[in-house]
Formats: sequence, C-alpha cells, structure tokens
Amino acid sequence: MKYEYFVWTDSLLIGNETIDNDHKVFFDIANLIVDLANSGEADARSFRDSVKLLKNYARAHFDREELFMRRIGYAQWIDNHIERHEQFLAIINEQALSIYADDRKAIYFLANTINDWMNSHIKEEDQKLKKYIYEMGIDDGTIANYMKFD
Repeated sequence: MKYEYFVWTDSLLIGNETIDNDHKVFFDIANLIVDLANSGEADARSFRDSVKLLKNYARAHFDREELFMRRIGYAQWIDNHIERHEQFLAIINEQALSIYADDRKAIYFLANTINDWMNSHIKEEDQKLKKYIYEMGIDDGTIANYMKFD
C-alpha cells in the first residue's frame, strides 16, 4: 500500500511570507515521513531522525511565532495558541514512543496526524493571528524583524 503525500494549498496562507514558509516546511516534514512509510526500506534510525527533525523544527517555529505574538501585543489569544503548540509536541512525543520503524501504517498515522493538526491549527489559530496582523497594519518587514531572536 502506498500512502498519499500531503499538499500545501493556498487556503492555508496567512499572508506573511515568513510564517507561510515555516508552515510549508511542516508539510515537507510530514511528506518525509510518508516517504519512510512508502519506501519499505526505512529503519529505526531513519524514523527517529525524522521525528527529531520534526520536533526540533516545531519547537524553533513555535518559539519564533510565540515571541512574535508577544512583541506585537497579541494578548487575547496567546495563551490558547501556546497551549495548542504544547499539545502538538506532546502528541508527537507520545506517538514517537509507540511507533516502531517497521510499522508502515503507524508511521503514516504520524504523518497524517501532523497534516491534520497543521491544517486545523493554521485554519483556526493562525487565522486569528492573521486577522490581528491585518487589523494592526503590521507589514511583512516588521513581522520578519519581530520573528528574529535577539
């Protein structure tokens, strides 16, 4: 059985290049995991490396996004947004512990979880952020500067 790849669609765009590019990378990582499931050649190390890549990328993106939200005064939704980030990391950790590299269905399930979570998170939580950015008149240059760590 071959699993289908996840496709980024413009309906997920936030309208900021930095944030949108970050989100696209999540889909790329999910597709790397699909590659593992489809290859029939994935070993435990490949799987662990993919999960590590996902966790490290997610943590870096979440830290950048949360710092940005604080810097622009996004106080109304920030606690819920951060909680959703932590839930995602917990899901990944939980699934990573229960999946063996030779279980293609379980590996694909992890990739599907990433895809589902990203779609719902972007469509719900990040759309609120998009609206706030628009209402505050924050331009892309300001966003890029605010998302950099000092």
